[in-house]
Amino acid sequence: MDLTLAGYIYDHRVFSREADYVELFGQVHFRDLVTARTGVSIDAYGSSKSIQDYELHTRFPLTDTTDVSGVVGYEDSGALLMYDSLYWNVGATWFLHKYAALDLRYYDRERLGAGKIGALRLNFGPPAIENHVVVSVSLGF
Repeated sequence: MDLTLAGYIYDHRVFSREADYVELFGQVHFRDLVTARTGVSIDAYGSSKSIQDYELHTRFPLTDTTDVSGVVGYEDSGALLMYDSLYWNVGATWFLHKYAALDLRYYDRERLGAGKIGALRLNFGPPAIENHVVVSVSLGF
C-alpha cells in the first residue's frame, strides 16, 4: 500500500487566479501485477472544486526483460471542467539494462459530457490525448 501527498506550485496565474493545489493518492498493490489507485485533487487550480481519479493498472511479465501492461481510469472532473474522462493505455516495456527501459504505448481518452459545452470551456483542462502512440526511454540512477 502507498499513500502520496503532492503539491503543485505555479509561478504564474491560470485564468487570472492563483492555481496552486494539493493532490492525495492511495494505491493498493497485489504481487506487482495489479494496482488499484484512487486520488483527489483538492481545490484544483484554485477553483474551490475537487477532482477525483480512479485507476486500475495491470502488468504481465512475458520474459525476464519484457512486460506488457495497461491502465484504465476514470476522472470525475465534471464539477470543474464540466466533463469527466475515461482514459486507458496499453503497451510493452523492454528492460534494456538494470537502469534503462524502452516503452511502446498506445494512449486514448474520451471526454464524457463534453458535447454539452462550448469550445471555450474545453480550453481549460488537459489537452486531449486521443489515439497517440508514444515511445519512451527511461534511465535511472
